[in-house]
Amino acid sequence: MLENNFYQSTQNIAKAGAYYTDLAHCARLSQAFNWPEGEVSVLEPSAGDGAAVIEITNNCDKPKIFAVELRTEAFRELKNNSNITCAINCDFLQAKISNNVFSFMFANPPYINGMDGRMEVEFLQRSTRYIAEDGIIVYVVPYSVATSREYLSFLLRNYKVIHAFRFDEAEYEKYKQIVFIARKVKNEGIEEELQRYMAMRKEDFPLIPEVWTDEYELVDVEESPESKIVYFSSKEFNREEAFIDLCECEPQKKNLDALSIKAFSANDMGRPPVMPNQNVLYLLSTLGCGSGITGSEDNMDIHLQRGNARICEYSFEEVNEKGNVEAVTQRSTKVSVTILENDGTFTVLE
Repeated sequence: MLENNFYQSTQNIAKAGAYYTDLAHCARLSQAFNWPEGEVSVLEPSAGDGAAVIEITNNCDKPKIFAVELRTEAFRELKNNSNITCAINCDFLQAKISNNVFSFMFANPPYINGMDGRMEVEFLQRSTRYIAEDGIIVYVVPYSVATSREYLSFLLRNYKVIHAFRFDEAEYEKYKQIVFIARKVKNEGIEEELQRYMAMRKEDFPLIPEVWTDEYELVDVEESPESKIVYFSSKEFNREEAFIDLCECEPQKKNLDALSIKAFSANDMGRPPVMPNQNVLYLLSTLGCGSGITGSEDNMDIHLQRGNARICEYSFEEVNEKGNVEAVTQRSTKVSVTILENDGTFTVLE
């Protein structure tokens, strides 16, 4: 039986305020998975305070949790949580995220109507872009959505449902929640399964088991290294959060490290077996080699030096083939190194 609109509206207001997935149910669901030894990149598109996704992945050795949260207060909690690899403060539907990189997702999306239908469906459609082939999703929706054609048509075309459970009675009465555990694979001929789920009553969905026995299939989760995630950001620029992300969060920190140029040290260049010729000196100078602070305190020879390459013109007269004297101008590159020693001595080497 579907919830009436009044019930949905009042409950959605509460959910938008402070409702998070019950952690006891998350702990029971955490038994359902065989985790790999390597990293698992985890997507949480409506993370709240992050407690639910952390509990779900509790048995994973190397979870890398990437969380999206719209509400600023909850986002700040995520930013300070050491279990969260990276968090962004924006509408999930407006986020910029790498495609096909996450092998696991936990989501309890907003239970409201969106611009193009139910928000639960919009979240599922968008997140499917980011889930790797054979990736696992744990998706929590109200019963009315769980048995709707709009939701099931997309789910069954793009995922193989492994388990579908309902929450315990006391918790179910609050939001009528059903949780699907499914693997991302393309399917055809879904009509029979679609009709079966649409006809299911509340009682047809089993309760989440207290203990995971042989009666229930364990779900294998594949590795998905964090290094594959190139994009994870909001589309709107926030200067304050951008600075923090740039300095502290992956993958932005990794990108910054790749772009930065470390300070020059005399030890970086070594000693060439022969003196570079003019062409090589030109290349070295234009690349910045030999520029900056060099020397060491131990040797008491710290100094500043800078290479410079500039175009110079030389004019002279010469006799051509006809015996006439003519003026000739030639251009060449002149390389110099300017040195400022710690006692103030200023030297130019050319």
